[in-house]
Amino acid sequence: MRFYKFDEFKIDVTKRKFFCDEQEIELRDRDFDVLLFLIEKRNETQSKDEIIKAVWNGTAVEDNSVERAIVNIRKVLGDDASSPWFIKTVRGKGYLFICDVEEFDEEELQSFVESTPTKIVSKNRFPNWLPSAIFSFLLILVLGIVWWNSENLITYLTTETIFSDDFLGEKIDENKWNAEGDSVKSHEGIARISLDKFRNGGKLRSIYFSYNPEKPLTIKSRVRISYNQSIKETVTFIGAFGLVGENSDKDFIGIKYTNAETKFPREGNVTLKGFYMVKDNADLLNENNHCNGKIGQRTDAIWGKWFEQKLIYEPNTGTVKLFIDNEKKGEFAVGKLPVTKENKLRLYINPEGAFLHHAIEIDYIEITQ
Repeated sequence: MRFYKFDEFKIDVTKRKFFCDEQEIELRDRDFDVLLFLIEKRNETQSKDEIIKAVWNGTAVEDNSVERAIVNIRKVLGDDASSPWFIKTVRGKGYLFICDVEEFDEEELQSFVESTPTKIVSKNRFPNWLPSAIFSFLLILVLGIVWWNSENLITYLTTETIFSDDFLGEKIDENKWNAEGDSVKSHEGIARISLDKFRNGGKLRSIYFSYNPEKPLTIKSRVRISYNQSIKETVTFIGAFGLVGENSDKDFIGIKYTNAETKFPREGNVTLKGFYMVKDNADLLNENNHCNGKIGQRTDAIWGKWFEQKLIYEPNTGTVKLFIDNEKKGEFAVGKLPVTKENKLRLYINPEGAFLHHAIEIDYIEITQ
């Protein structure tokens, strides 16, 4: 039997089992095959097409099957796409397995385990200077606690997940979301919010969650924005993804996706095509909102392709930062959302447009603070 071992993980190739230390971990068949393929080809970047050819072997594949498998694998490994220990995304080329790997047969593995009192640790993951860095950090932390109120410091430095969903259920989770419209659906781990009526898209609002108004709030998600590009007439599409307070949707701050033609009194016909950060639910088709500071700078649009989106809202300064595929695209002063005694916010997601072929799709959402 053949085994691969990397960091605290082990793969039994023959029995198709995956372990963390000695505990078996569930990994779906396709995800197992993708991980095994990347490990076996660990010295080479593997493109999406190469992975599909090796793993799916000619069977029908959805556009995002490889990306979803990578996301699932990273969740199991505890890997971070922005600073990976295991799987690196090589932009425009594919994926590369970067962790050190040991390969054994059954007898070699048993001999290796018996002669090794401590578990194998990847050299790349824990470099020699790490213990000194940890000691220095802890020393600074202790001094900081003495200098500043310890309760405030710990509260500020601690990060926790305050809302998340991977949409793996057969329908939208009613314990997490309020869905409006028949076009809000969940299928095979993807939430899809599309237009169900002319100029009236489905709406997805999360339950209210409490937040600390003294700490930055980060919304990570993997999304795909699409509209019917084959229509020859004027296409009007405006999608919204962001936060609202307890008062109403008019408090919306976040990002709006648009491809629309309109007429501004001072400029005549104008085509808006891109992603814009907004505050106070600003109407992108209203020229005054562009002039009075309710709409931020334009970011190039990404249509019909999956991308990692990150919004960081900083309540203290009233700003939102936008990152796409881990690249900062802009920063915008949105002001502070109304603060109530319970400090509650909710997510608001809504596509609108003049045709019934517009949608916002979401693979996962995680909000941390």
